[in-house]
Amino acid sequence: MKIGIIHMYPSNYLLESYVDLGYEVFLFSPCDPGLDSVKWQYDPFESEEFRLEKLVSFGRFLKIDIFPAVYEGAVEIVAAVSEKLKLPSFSIESARASRNKYLAYKSFDALNVPTPKTVVVKLKQSKWSDVTMELGCPVIIKLADSMNSQGVIKVDSEETFQKALYELTKLIEQPETLDYSIDRNRVAYGKSSVNIIAQEYLSGIEFSVDLVFKNFDFLSLGVFEKLPPFGSTFVESASISPPDLSENNQKKVVELATKALSSIGADVGSAHVEIMKTEKGFFLIEVGLRPGGGFTAKCIELLHGVNPFQALVEVLSNISDDLALLDRFQKDQGFVMFGGVHYRVSGRIKNIIGLDILSNSPMVQDYIILNKIGDDVLAAPNSSQPHLTYYLIKAKSRKEALDLHFKIQKTVQVEIDSEREIVSC
Repeated sequence: MKIGIIHMYPSNYLLESYVDLGYEVFLFSPCDPGLDSVKWQYDPFESEEFRLEKLVSFGRFLKIDIFPAVYEGAVEIVAAVSEKLKLPSFSIESARASRNKYLAYKSFDALNVPTPKTVVVKLKQSKWSDVTMELGCPVIIKLADSMNSQGVIKVDSEETFQKALYELTKLIEQPETLDYSIDRNRVAYGKSSVNIIAQEYLSGIEFSVDLVFKNFDFLSLGVFEKLPPFGSTFVESASISPPDLSENNQKKVVELATKALSSIGADVGSAHVEIMKTEKGFFLIEVGLRPGGGFTAKCIELLHGVNPFQALVEVLSNISDDLALLDRFQKDQGFVMFGGVHYRVSGRIKNIIGLDILSNSPMVQDYIILNKIGDDVLAAPNSSQPHLTYYLIKAKSRKEALDLHFKIQKTVQVEIDSEREIVSC
């Protein structure tokens, strides 16, 4: 089988998930992974002109069987290419509804899926008083089609509202051809007529669930609990599975996720769905039509024995149905957790200490260090990559996992020269 991967920054784990099954892997990316087993083609993100036509031409010439959606920034183009080549995928309409949070909100609201109330913010037109009258205070201001929590800001006053709009406008005005090292997600946002939205602020504990599905038949691969994010820009700290949630409530999380997917018409593929538990119940936050990012997929494989990337292709190619996947599904094997050390400010890295804890801790199964001394880095909300490092923990107990996570957070320290101005546009 021939697999086409469209991804801005693919991991070796993703690529080798398919190589290990004997598939031919053709990669469309700015990054040549240097793997002999992967046939790197070209950078489809370099220019939007003729992007679809060129990918369709390559797909037809190479006789690619499946373009699995494995990167949030390529969900729409995967749907479009698959439609042109008559390959299995969710529809373009479903892809657009998942990518644009305002379209998603309208779909959820139409079918009474509980979700934060959302309104469009129009620059130089929308007033803080009107937004608060509609949504209360505080509110969340965000890019309608951002990813990785980029461009998400909690505001509680006229001053913070205007500052948030200024920051998000700067992001939107950046050229799509911006250097990937500055903003690797630029190709993914600012694409629709609705660029900025305001959402009702919810307080609670956030969960995520990964699923594969076909013909509206769903199989949950794992439910994660998110630790409280950092500050008003919601930079992710860590996620742990199994969550501290009753079996009945886990079922409610999965049921809400499946209802959300049905509401946008997604009938085949995989999804990463984020849900918040509040005092009023569970609320749908957003849906991504691809496996969870970071170490999510690897966590699920460690915990349950099923690789989400492989499961996605199995579902798309009719290699197996959900029942066959379920036969391989293991019960929880301890606890898995992935976290990250994030940047508090933008600037140039002057010093890093404490990284040895990652290589010296037996419970750390994997880690990646994304920057080094001398690198210029951006903090949230402007950054598409606000972390110095990601790490994956496998532990026998929830307490062991959490204790190591907090120890890593305390041990790894980054000194940044914040006086240095970092140009993000």
